[in-house]
Amino acid sequence: MLIRLALIASVLALCAGVLYIGVNGFGVVAGGLGSTVGGFVAGVTSTPSPRPVVQVVSDPSRKAALTSPDTATTAKHRPTNAE
Repeated sequence: MLIRLALIASVLALCAGVLYIGVNGFGVVAGGLGSTVGGFVAGVTSTPSPRPVVQVVSDPSRKAALTSPDTATTAKHRPTNAE
């Protein structure tokens, strides 16, 4: 019984498809199918483009405030006489 209902439903779907295509719906169906396949082929065969890299820009005032011990002007090296 279940197989018979599936067969009837598939025949009705086929009839509806033939009727839709017969009422000038073929151009819409073919155009939609062609654009879908064409878009897929273009997407698969295109050269991959690099993805943009998002970088966080640090605050410049913080970098300017940092000093290195080698360039600090407050601590000068004075040679000692170890004699």
